[in-house]
Amino acid sequence: MLERLDPIEAAAVAEAVAGKRLPQEVLNEIVAHADGVPLFIEELTKAMRDLNVLVDAGDHFDLLGSLPAVTVPVTLQDALMARLDSLPPSARHAAQVGAVIGREFDRALLASVSDMPAGELETALSELIGAELILSGGTTASPANIFKHALIQDAAYESLLKRRRRELHGAIADALVNRFKDTATAHPELVAGHYGRSGLVEQAVPYYQAAARTAIMRSATIEALGQLNNGLSLLETLPEGLERNRLELGLRLALGDALRAAKGTAAVETGTAYARARFLAGQTGAEHENLRACYGEFLCYYNRAELDRAREVENELMRAASRAYGEGGPIGADAAGFVALWMGDFATARSFLEQRVSTRAPVLDPLLGADIADAGPNLYLARTLLILGYPEQGYRRCRQGLETAEKTRQPFAIALALANTCVYYHLCKDWLALRRDSERLIALASEKAMPAMLNKGRGFRAASLIAEGNATEGLETLKSCYEHDVNAGYLVMMPYYGSILAEAYLSSGNVEDARRVLDDAFERATSTGERWFDAELYRLKGEFALREPGRDGDLAAESFGKSVETAGAQAAKWWELRTATQLARLWAERGAGEKAHDFLTHVRDWFTEGFETADVREAEALLSELERATLFGSPSARRE
Repeated sequence: MLERLDPIEAAAVAEAVAGKRLPQEVLNEIVAHADGVPLFIEELTKAMRDLNVLVDAGDHFDLLGSLPAVTVPVTLQDALMARLDSLPPSARHAAQVGAVIGREFDRALLASVSDMPAGELETALSELIGAELILSGGTTASPANIFKHALIQDAAYESLLKRRRRELHGAIADALVNRFKDTATAHPELVAGHYGRSGLVEQAVPYYQAAARTAIMRSATIEALGQLNNGLSLLETLPEGLERNRLELGLRLALGDALRAAKGTAAVETGTAYARARFLAGQTGAEHENLRACYGEFLCYYNRAELDRAREVENELMRAASRAYGEGGPIGADAAGFVALWMGDFATARSFLEQRVSTRAPVLDPLLGADIADAGPNLYLARTLLILGYPEQGYRRCRQGLETAEKTRQPFAIALALANTCVYYHLCKDWLALRRDSERLIALASEKAMPAMLNKGRGFRAASLIAEGNATEGLETLKSCYEHDVNAGYLVMMPYYGSILAEAYLSSGNVEDARRVLDDAFERATSTGERWFDAELYRLKGEFALREPGRDGDLAAESFGKSVETAGAQAAKWWELRTATQLARLWAERGAGEKAHDFLTHVRDWFTEGFETADVREAEALLSELERATLFGSPSARRE
């Protein structure tokens, strides 16, 4: 904020504006009323000059007679109004219309709305420039003007009657829509604002919605929320009824999308917006909007790990899709696939997701668009294929999903895809790829202010640090990221994320906290019905038993057995291989080398791809070790 000027400085500014010395009486009035505010000093001096009470006397001004108090504007607003009143009518009219357009106004738009002949308008603008009320701007092809100060615009605007202001706002909005279509398309917020101030609510609301969409695509989510709240506030002036519900429906859907980007999909506000939209869609009979609202509400419950409620909404989504597009279509197949994946039904998940990626569906997620709506199922299919034992097929789907997202150039879509590739690389133990994509995600989320995505990137980068041996730095970051997700309501995949934190604690030697977090992961899986990671949780329980003081081999064997049993029931070959390797090593240590070799060989021989992955190579290395032990007659390897 600028500091106020002292009386000597204020007098110097006044005389600089006047261009020569002023009578002391005039200086005293200016200094007394301006209170040291530079703009007030400038405008008050110009107002005094324009009041015809000063006479040019060469190197100074003389006062014409006395200076009645009534002629001195008391406030800055009075000073500005006095200057506007001293203008010729055409210049004052141009200033008023320009003020309604905005701080900066396009000359072509001004000409269209003011109905002033070209010559008269040019003269009026020249007079305003000469009076130092406006400045020239724009380009040669598209000239514009800008008020020298926002307060000048405010004074010109306030000089109009309210009814006249509303008329001008409506005329400006109509001109933008009908004659300046490129501007209306690029800046729907301008049209919305003018229609809104004119009282034309039904015309304004679609443009507020369009403005929000434009802002979301630029990752300007705070701006988007502002536009949508403006539209919703305006709707309150309409009587309740079908038309109001129809207009509100569009705003609520857009609000849900904006809140997903700003506060996260799991946020209570996000779910509330989509639930309201779903209710309004039912009231208005809007089938496609109902599908979109169902999908948004599904994503909210799904990210909170409220899988039973997510499945209820998913079923409604499928029924609504059947009513709108017929049976057997791709709509809702991705939602069904997501739920089946988290509930550990990998074969069903694969079926639904392959159905979805093979057919292009109507867009239910405008926040992401058509391309990323197709990319998302590919990314989840990648994870499903990996768990089922097809890492190379999964990798191809993973890369395809990311490349599709990158083609959209939409920051949120790319961030979401990167978060999913990070999961894939972590499950594959591809630490270099995990480090690369997590750092890309951190950079993008930081630049575009996406806190939920930033948290995911930081967490996976920490996981890569721990895998590379930097447990201390990685652990502190992981703790922070885990707590952030819990507090934000992101509960889906928390058994998985908890397992990463538990392993980090174990790597740092903190067995007690490792066990506590692992137990919490089991409880979350049980309470939410998220069973996709159960086999891994049992495997980790067995591993922890071997690494804790006292090394409980019996508990480890029992836990590994439950892991293998769970993986077998789910056809989760990847989990089965990972646990079989550890169980075989335990058996070999206990003297059952041949049994370990035969068991692990049976599991390993199922695989037809992925031989360069860390898990398959670890199994191969153990098999070679067991074969050497048998060949050279190691007693512990042969003993049953």
